[in-house]
Amino acid sequence: MIHFYKKGYLKEKSLFVVSDSLYSEIENVLTLFEEKTGIFLDPYGKTLLIPQNLTLLFKLIEQANSKSQIEKNNDLNNFLSFLNNSSEANLTIEAIGD
Repeated sequence: MIHFYKKGYLKEKSLFVVSDSLYSEIENVLTLFEEKTGIFLDPYGKTLLIPQNLTLLFKLIEQANSKSQIEKNNDLNNFLSFLNNSSEANLTIEAIGD
């Protein structure tokens, strides 16, 4: 699982959690994200995501969905909402894998 926190608020409740199953569903998109940005969303470590990263990740997931490479479900819809809302709020996010 990967827990997403507002930067500097690691002691607070996480804003979102990507389950292992959701991570598996979007793994191909995450690989593409890494190719484009050099940022690996590490399921066992720490990753810092700025608003532009969140926007790009949102767009890549949407593109994969439009090409039927991944299927939308509640978890994915919630993750997309989280990415969009965090980007619009100009948040920097710390992603902590466990």
